[in-house]
Amino acid sequence: MTIHEAAELLSDAPELTHRAMFGGYGLYTKGKMFAIMDEGVVYLKGDSVSIPIYEEAGGQQFSYLSKDGPMQMKYWSFRDDETLLAHLQDALDTAARAPAPKPKKPKVKKA
Repeated sequence: MTIHEAAELLSDAPELTHRAMFGGYGLYTKGKMFAIMDEGVVYLKGDSVSIPIYEEAGGQQFSYLSKDGPMQMKYWSFRDDETLLAHLQDALDTAARAPAPKPKKPKVKKA
């Protein structure tokens, strides 16, 4: 799946935006991240409320190899687009519960 296909699939998310990051993409609703995309797979953001729902639905947790070994993140993929879309609102609710992102510090120009 391309990022444009993912954006079309997730188009019910209000104020949907995306940006490249770490070789994949972050997907945002109203400025808050609700999903990531890595190697063509969309992973929905989870928290203490949504993770049990994702696990019950057969979701697979995002993991990657770091220099310290396998790392797991609170993002979940699903076996098909229908299941992913069935949990889109859970991911949007997760994003809404997350604290607002910290404002960026202004860049200091060197003299």
